[in-house]
Amino acid sequence: MSGRFAQILPSLFLPIVFCASLGSAQQLPSPSFAKILFSRATTLKKTWEKNFVSPQAGHAVAHFQISSDTDWEDQKNSAALLEVTVDERLASHVVTFMGRVNGGHVYSIHLGFLNAGHHELALQRVDSSHAAIKLHNVRLDLYSANHPFYSVLVHAPVIFGRNPDMRTSDVPLLMAYEKNSSNTPEEIKYTVYFSNENGGTPPPGLLHLWGRYTDIEWAYRVELDATHKRQRVFFQGRAHQEFPYLGSFENSQPALQVATANNMFSDSLATKLRFALPPFYEMPANGLRESVMLEAPWTWHVSAKEARREQRLNPNPTDSTRIADLRRYLYIQFIAEPESAGVKAGGYFKIKYKNDPSEYSSNLGSPLLIIRREKKIVRQTAVPLPANYTENDLQRLEFAAEANGGGLVLKNVLRLFALDDNDLPREWKQNWHGSLRLPAGQNVVLFEQP
Repeated sequence: MSGRFAQILPSLFLPIVFCASLGSAQQLPSPSFAKILFSRATTLKKTWEKNFVSPQAGHAVAHFQISSDTDWEDQKNSAALLEVTVDERLASHVVTFMGRVNGGHVYSIHLGFLNAGHHELALQRVDSSHAAIKLHNVRLDLYSANHPFYSVLVHAPVIFGRNPDMRTSDVPLLMAYEKNSSNTPEEIKYTVYFSNENGGTPPPGLLHLWGRYTDIEWAYRVELDATHKRQRVFFQGRAHQEFPYLGSFENSQPALQVATANNMFSDSLATKLRFALPPFYEMPANGLRESVMLEAPWTWHVSAKEARREQRLNPNPTDSTRIADLRRYLYIQFIAEPESAGVKAGGYFKIKYKNDPSEYSSNLGSPLLIIRREKKIVRQTAVPLPANYTENDLQRLEFAAEANGGGLVLKNVLRLFALDDNDLPREWKQNWHGSLRLPAGQNVVLFEQP
């Protein structure tokens, strides 16, 4: 797959994106109304305000292009905290996790429903940080009731973060959605991508079982009747259990509290730290949730910096939860399924690099890090990568079916990629496509060169 990743903001002022050679970001339909509210870079001393007129009612999204003299990798100066208000109502907080990125990063805020007429939008500093903050651009998009994206915005949850944890870690980065109109009733499901999780799966499990340092959790789903009105609603609560949503609504938007260290939700609010993320990303049809991070490659940049910061706080080299720099892994996306339905099967990758006597595996030789399921496996994993090695150094790629399980059918190796010096994903040319049956314990070489 060729092309470039881009931030998923249609026709947004400046091309300030991080780029990589891994596919193209999806494009939303153009909004019903769009207006540039500000386009002259200025230092944000305390507050920026702007009056505007909305020509019609609808759900609004504001895009703030911001840079800050902060560094997400720096324990003492990781980010500044801002708040966005519309008509003096708090819409969302903003954590400037992208810091000094050249030209600024676009932080998109779902303002909720706005009536036609006059409004005031404001951005304000709300913490004690003395870091310089520059506001480059502000754009407003409005989606009216007849817009095809309107129903997705109408039901999007507002996320309340653990305070003060999510000012410096586990910050919500983006929201994605799945819309199933073929089902009866129609359903929309929302998923939140966090920079990490402070509880739950330890870092080695996240990397080798899921191929990432971020935490990806479905948050809320709504069933709609034939007239597209809310019928039944559910959220993901403690222990990954689904519960009926009994909380409050802002118009039709539910309010969900991040209630656990592994980013499970509650429908009872306990903090005021608020993240209103527009669900601009559609979940991929093949179910590989990690692919959304390739549509927004900056998420890798944020998670890699957070990983380095947190690993420095854990200097014990014998700690089993320690991991290497995220740039020291090769990431592999693949699809497989058990040969027999209901029989758990799994496997792992083995890699040999040129001029390196060692062999590396995605499970680090541990049975606990083998990816296994009774159902179809659509997953991403990670294999250690020596420093300064590139795709030209890959000598052999193997897949091994787990010995203690059923047979496995390997369907596809979708992508191999690694992070560059800027923590951005770059695709390797090697992959494999086909359908190959592997009895338990069997290895197969998928790629080999001298």
